Amino acid sequence: MAPPLGSESHGTSFPEIFRARDVHRETLAALAVFQAAAALDAATADLARDLAAYFTRARLDPELRFERER
Repeated sequence: MAPPLGSESHGTSFPEIFRARDVHRETLAALAVFQAAAALDAATADLARDLAAYFTRARLDPELRFERER
């Protein structure tokens, strides 16, 4: 089985990479939601779509919080 996305087996986690590139806090929190879901094998296509839509909107509004679309 492949390790979860962002696992430490690759040396650097996704959050560390994004922090190094000055990605804002709310986007890091949204990334953590996905990383946790992936670690629990609970990441879904719907979650990935919601995150993709959020990341697009967050480019224009760094303070925008991630909220799941229902």
